[in-house]
Amino acid sequence: MFILFSQSQWIEGAVVGAICLAILAAFAYTRLQWDAHLDMFLAMIGPGGLGMLVGSYLEGGDCHNFTWSGFLGMSAGMAIAGMPLCWFTARCFLKARTEGRGALLLWLDIAGMELGMLIAHLPAMFIHITDTRAIWLNHGMMLVMMSAGMAGARALEYTCRTPRKLAAAHR
Repeated sequence: MFILFSQSQWIEGAVVGAICLAILAAFAYTRLQWDAHLDMFLAMIGPGGLGMLVGSYLEGGDCHNFTWSGFLGMSAGMAIAGMPLCWFTARCFLKARTEGRGALLLWLDIAGMELGMLIAHLPAMFIHITDTRAIWLNHGMMLVMMSAGMAGARALEYTCRTPRKLAAAHR
């Protein structure tokens, strides 16, 4: 088993994938005890991540080919697979939709995620990465930057919303 693990990136991917699936399942099981934005994050890294994988294979046949077409395929796959689930099930979107700001929040989150992933993807387009460890590191960077982009979008939306709330309260 050790020889197979050390020689094959598929075995390594399966082990890391199983660990990530266990973490995802633990968060999904306890999600009501966490912040409402966890729902969106789970939808984007679960089904959205699967959409990224399918989208990138349709575009270039390789998950990490680090090209514009690979990035666009991954982005489209993530949006198609993850965003509808977010729109209908994430608690943060359910609240935003009842307050009439759901569409704005959706577009800001998509823009934030895409910008974050693009920032992580750009260096890999110019530095040819073939080492499996570097590919895993880049994938982790994508998740971190996607999260940072979503957090930035939330902060922007909150900043835009606060003056309107204050103005409405003073009327």
